[in-house]
Amino acid sequence: MKTILPIALIALVLGAAAPAASASTGVQAGELSLDRDGYWRDERVRVWVDGFHDRIWIEPCYEYRYQPCGTRYRVCVREGRWDRRWVAGHWEYRTRRVWVDRGHRRGDRDGWGRRGGRGGHETRGRRGGRAPA
Repeated sequence: MKTILPIALIALVLGAAAPAASASTGVQAGELSLDRDGYWRDERVRVWVDGFHDRIWIEPCYEYRYQPCGTRYRVCVREGRWDRRWVAGHWEYRTRRVWVDRGHRRGDRDGWGRRGGRGGHETRGRRGGRAPA
Protein backbone atom coordinates (compact mmCIF):
# COMPACT_ATOMS: atom_id res chain seq x y z
CA MET A 1 0.00 0.00 0.00
CA LYS A 2 2.91 2.33 0.75
CA THR A 3 4.17 1.92 -2.82
CA ILE A 4 0.85 2.15 -4.64
CA LEU A 5 -0.25 5.51 -3.17
CA PRO A 6 2.79 7.57 -4.34
CA ILE A 7 2.65 5.87 -7.74
CA ALA A 8 -1.05 6.67 -8.05
CA LEU A 9 -0.38 10.32 -7.13
CA ILE A 10 2.39 10.56 -9.75
CA ALA A 11 0.09 9.01 -12.36
CA LEU A 12 -2.67 11.53 -11.53
CA VAL A 13 -0.24 14.44 -11.75
CA LEU A 14 0.97 13.22 -15.15
CA GLY A 15 -2.63 13.00 -16.34
CA ALA A 16 -3.02 9.25 -16.61
CA ALA A 17 -5.41 7.00 -14.78
CA ALA A 18 -3.62 4.73 -12.32
CA PRO A 19 -4.22 1.06 -13.18
CA ALA A 20 -3.80 -1.66 -10.61
CA ALA A 21 -0.17 -2.26 -9.73
CA SER A 22 1.47 -5.60 -10.36
CA ALA A 23 4.94 -6.76 -9.36
CA SER A 24 5.99 -7.94 -12.82
CA THR A 25 4.84 -5.14 -15.11
CA GLY A 26 4.77 -2.07 -12.88
CA VAL A 27 2.34 0.81 -13.17
CA GLN A 28 2.17 2.64 -16.47
CA ALA A 29 1.86 6.41 -16.11
CA GLY A 30 1.74 7.77 -19.62
CA GLU A 31 5.15 7.02 -21.19
CA LEU A 32 6.75 6.48 -17.77
CA SER A 33 6.92 2.95 -16.39
CA LEU A 34 7.21 3.03 -12.61
CA ASP A 35 8.59 -0.13 -11.07
CA ARG A 36 11.12 -0.64 -8.33
CA ASP A 37 12.82 -3.59 -10.08
CA GLY A 38 13.54 -1.87 -13.41
CA TYR A 39 12.02 0.00 -16.34
CA TRP A 40 11.24 -0.27 -20.05
CA ARG A 41 13.44 1.57 -22.55
CA ASP A 42 12.99 1.97 -26.31
CA GLU A 43 16.16 1.25 -28.24
CA ARG A 44 16.93 1.49 -31.95
CA VAL A 45 18.28 -1.69 -33.52
CA ARG A 46 19.73 -2.09 -37.03
CA VAL A 47 18.29 -5.18 -38.73
CA TRP A 48 18.72 -6.73 -42.19
CA VAL A 49 15.50 -7.11 -44.20
CA ASP A 50 15.64 -9.75 -46.95
CA GLY A 51 14.44 -8.88 -50.44
CA PHE A 52 10.74 -9.42 -51.13
CA HIS A 53 8.01 -8.85 -53.70
CA ASP A 54 5.79 -5.90 -52.80
CA ARG A 55 2.33 -5.24 -54.18
CA ILE A 56 1.72 -1.59 -55.04
CA TRP A 57 -1.33 0.18 -56.48
CA ILE A 58 -0.78 2.19 -59.64
CA GLU A 59 -3.33 4.99 -59.95
CA PRO A 60 -5.48 5.27 -63.08
CA CYS A 61 -4.37 7.87 -65.63
CA TYR A 62 -6.90 10.44 -66.91
CA GLU A 63 -6.63 13.17 -69.49
CA TYR A 64 -8.98 15.84 -70.75
CA ARG A 65 -10.21 15.94 -74.32
CA TYR A 66 -12.34 18.43 -76.19
CA GLN A 67 -15.43 17.86 -78.31
CA PRO A 68 -15.72 19.69 -81.67
CA CYS A 69 -18.06 22.18 -79.99
CA GLY A 70 -15.37 23.05 -77.38
CA THR A 71 -16.80 21.14 -74.39
CA ARG A 72 -14.12 19.54 -72.23
CA TYR A 73 -14.54 15.95 -70.91
CA ARG A 74 -12.37 13.53 -68.95
CA VAL A 75 -11.21 10.19 -70.41
CA CYS A 76 -9.56 7.27 -68.61
CA VAL A 77 -6.42 6.53 -70.60
CA ARG A 78 -5.07 3.73 -68.37
CA GLU A 79 -7.02 1.92 -65.63
CA GLY A 80 -5.68 1.50 -62.13
CA ARG A 81 -4.00 -1.81 -61.38
CA TRP A 82 -1.92 -3.74 -58.89
CA ASP A 83 1.73 -4.29 -59.76
CA ARG A 84 4.37 -6.50 -58.14
CA ARG A 85 7.79 -4.96 -57.63
CA TRP A 86 10.96 -6.46 -56.20
CA VAL A 87 12.35 -4.65 -53.17
CA ALA A 88 16.04 -5.48 -52.71
CA GLY A 89 17.42 -6.51 -49.31
CA HIS A 90 18.40 -3.55 -47.14
CA TRP A 91 19.22 -2.40 -43.62
CA GLU A 92 16.50 -0.78 -41.49
CA TYR A 93 16.40 0.78 -38.05
CA ARG A 94 13.59 -0.56 -35.89
CA THR A 95 12.56 0.31 -32.37
CA ARG A 96 12.10 -2.39 -29.76
CA ARG A 97 11.25 -2.24 -26.07
CA VAL A 98 13.87 -3.63 -23.72
CA TRP A 99 13.51 -4.31 -20.00
CA VAL A 100 16.35 -2.72 -18.02
CA ASP A 101 16.88 -4.35 -14.63
CA ARG A 102 17.98 -1.86 -12.01
CA GLY A 103 19.58 -4.52 -9.84
CA HIS A 104 20.45 -3.73 -6.24
CA ARG A 105 21.39 -0.15 -5.55
CA ARG A 106 23.34 0.99 -2.52
CA GLY A 107 21.00 1.21 0.43
CA ASP A 108 18.69 -1.51 -0.87
CA ARG A 109 18.29 -4.70 1.07
CA ASP A 110 20.27 -7.65 -0.19
CA GLY A 111 18.91 -11.20 -0.37
CA TRP A 112 19.27 -11.80 3.40
CA GLY A 113 17.43 -8.69 4.60
CA ARG A 114 20.55 -6.66 5.36
CA ARG A 115 20.85 -3.05 4.24
CA GLY A 116 23.75 -1.93 2.08
CA GLY A 117 25.42 -3.56 -0.87
CA ARG A 118 28.35 -5.23 0.95
CA GLY A 119 26.92 -6.01 4.36
CA GLY A 120 28.18 -2.84 6.05
CA HIS A 121 31.89 -3.30 5.20
CA GLU A 122 32.11 0.07 3.46
CA THR A 123 32.21 1.93 6.82
CA ARG A 124 35.04 -0.09 8.36
CA GLY A 125 38.74 0.49 8.07
CA ARG A 126 41.22 -1.37 5.93
CA ARG A 127 41.48 -4.47 8.18
CA GLY A 128 37.99 -4.46 9.62
CA GLY A 129 37.10 -3.64 13.20
CA ARG A 130 36.43 -0.06 14.17
CA ALA A 131 36.40 2.81 11.69
CA PRO A 132 39.72 4.72 11.61
CA ALA A 133 39.81 7.86 13.73
